[in-house]
Amino acid sequence: MFLKNIFMYIFLFVFLFIGSFLSAQNIAMHTWRIHANYQSAQKITFTNSRAYIQSTNGVFFLPFDENNVYTLSKNDGLSEGIITSIGFDAQKNALLMAYQSGTLNWLKNGEILSNTLIKDLSITQSKTINQIYFYQNRGYICTDFGVIVWDSDRKIIIDTYQNLGIAGANLKINSATVSKDSLVLGTENGVMIGALSSNLKDFNQWKRFNSANGINNINTNKVVSFNQKIYAIQNNNVLYQYTHLNNNAWFSLNIGSTTTLKNIHSQDNFITLNNQNQVFRAGLEEIFTTISNPLFINLQDAQTNKDGKIFVADTQNGLVTNKNSNAIFERFFPNSPANISTQKIAFGNEQIAVSSGGFDSNILPKNQSLGFYIFENGAWKNYNNYDDLNAQNIPNLKDFVDMQYSNIDKNWYFTSFGDGVLVKKNDNSSLILNSSTIGTTFQNDITGKLRITATAIDKNGDVWFTQFQPNSGLPYLHVKRANNTWQSFTSAQPEARQIIDIFIDRNGFKLMRTATGGLWVFDDKTNRSRLILSGAGNGGLPDNTVNAVTQDKDGQIWVGTNRGVATLFSSNRIFDSNTNFFTPIFSTRPLLRSEIVTNIVVDGGNRKWIGTKNGLWLFNPDGTQNISYFNIDNSPLYDNNIVDLALNPNTGELFILNEKGIVSYRTDATEATENFGDIKIFPNPVRPDYYGEVGISGLAENSLIKITDVAGRLFFETKANGGTTSWNLKDYQNIQAETGVYLIFATKTDGSETLVGKIAVVK
Repeated sequence: MFLKNIFMYIFLFVFLFIGSFLSAQNIAMHTWRIHANYQSAQKITFTNSRAYIQSTNGVFFLPFDENNVYTLSKNDGLSEGIITSIGFDAQKNALLMAYQSGTLNWLKNGEILSNTLIKDLSITQSKTINQIYFYQNRGYICTDFGVIVWDSDRKIIIDTYQNLGIAGANLKINSATVSKDSLVLGTENGVMIGALSSNLKDFNQWKRFNSANGINNINTNKVVSFNQKIYAIQNNNVLYQYTHLNNNAWFSLNIGSTTTLKNIHSQDNFITLNNQNQVFRAGLEEIFTTISNPLFINLQDAQTNKDGKIFVADTQNGLVTNKNSNAIFERFFPNSPANISTQKIAFGNEQIAVSSGGFDSNILPKNQSLGFYIFENGAWKNYNNYDDLNAQNIPNLKDFVDMQYSNIDKNWYFTSFGDGVLVKKNDNSSLILNSSTIGTTFQNDITGKLRITATAIDKNGDVWFTQFQPNSGLPYLHVKRANNTWQSFTSAQPEARQIIDIFIDRNGFKLMRTATGGLWVFDDKTNRSRLILSGAGNGGLPDNTVNAVTQDKDGQIWVGTNRGVATLFSSNRIFDSNTNFFTPIFSTRPLLRSEIVTNIVVDGGNRKWIGTKNGLWLFNPDGTQNISYFNIDNSPLYDNNIVDLALNPNTGELFILNEKGIVSYRTDATEATENFGDIKIFPNPVRPDYYGEVGISGLAENSLIKITDVAGRLFFETKANGGTTSWNLKDYQNIQAETGVYLIFATKTDGSETLVGKIAVVK
């Protein structure tokens, strides 16, 4: 027994070492990964030891004594994804975070408390929180409808100052500070001061200022107290100063800025301001100096910490600071996509690619030159034309829409809604395909643009492109054959000139979504075409607005519309006028009939991941059983509107686009083969602090899995979803697995069984 135990612990130690190496780029089964845009920094908040940075859709922090950045998200217990303001209560050493919805989080000593009073208010005005300012254990929360007062001792909201405008009108509050026992507010109509001892609920108790006092009653972005004075900035390049001894007079200060001042902060011994690319700082002597640096591209915020080091938030370089050397500024931000703007997402070459622009809901160009982002080996790489420091340079094409990877020529093809096609090669070189490229069939439209809306690659390696609104008689469909010859196709049908997406099924039929409604189907080999619409005589779709098309592992076509899902058992007779789609039935009703379905993805188990404007659904293969449902309340999704989906079939990680950002979820299904492949068990070993599920991938398709202890006693049994299954580390009686080694046996559909792996559990 002693030798057996020694062997066991040696075995577990080896597993611990190997497992640490294998898990570097994976996430656990049924867990989420946040892909926030940390590069675009917006605001900075100091604590005693850290700088917290709000980005467009995320938050991270940098300890003053480190050079490593750390992220915070819903995965860490935060309530929501988009933070609008952070305040630090120095007396309590705690943070108060505010979200777009009005929800508040109180963070202290690793504990997170949530308060939804503002979110739950029954008001018509916006609940956006613009700033949180702390003074003597009170947090003054500046909102679009007034000031909310937070009590740090009781951790609750204790008061509300609403309708502070003239005659009690609603007034947006941008900023707050306290000076001489008075609360000072920067509002959309100028600066106001009210004594803390008075009834600040009463709009008559507030002193207001206008041009007669030396400051305009226009939008005031920020007010701060410094050196017994009040400072304010408005929508101009002027800094205003006020003291209580000046007979209500404000003075304008020339600090050298020639463009709009964006933010102002006061710390112990410094006052710090910034415009777009400069920082202005003064000490107690109030003599301003100007600081410039090449990393200051588009500054949103600037502050000086207790050590006199400068920290700025830049939309291109993240957090920029000279904390390590007064003369040298460095940039810090977690790896992330370069921007929040997204249009479509696709998998290829073990990569996830995301386009940044394209067209809006009215099929009008967004006129964005933001490039695209590619996720590979656990990290993002950005490709654009404007940021040589943080991205790979590419030609300046606007409005990238769609993309596909070719396994034949090993290139990514990115379509542009105006400039043609960008071909990205594996060596990161690129070339442009447009109407000037010799050999192509592309022709510009009447506006002089080449609006390529979508691309797809067939089983022969031919790359297909759809062109939006070509001139009459010009082709709407182009193909670059695998042998590098080109061919194009025209149609007299007006719908064919409005194609916005394309899917190619197993028969090689082109199923194309149209902007005018319906599904345009075309077979280039026989020149057959058909417009499929709603209604039994027209094709049977539940609605004419088609948003998604795919084909499952049984060859069945699935279509997502504005009124749920439609399916077709086989596309073999799709061109016959009497062939109609049908609607699957779930809970006695047509599947998702009341939902706008935006996209459909089929996983390795032939299950259907269905994105809607109201969240993400997972259904069994025929759509009769709902397995999972995710929305903003039970997941890190940025919002419930699912813009696009892409699945890495080899890992089972599902990438999800919202308008506000990207998240991913590791599913329990992967692509499978007839035989067992490269078996991966994650995590392995299972450490004492792990409470999730173990994923097992690389299995033969739909194999039966048995897990036993080393003595051969059956512990658990399940079935693979395609090539993957999961184990919750419990037996049939819901008893947790103890420390030890467990064996995994898999039985193929032909009945043959094999040992596929071992799991070490450490409790």
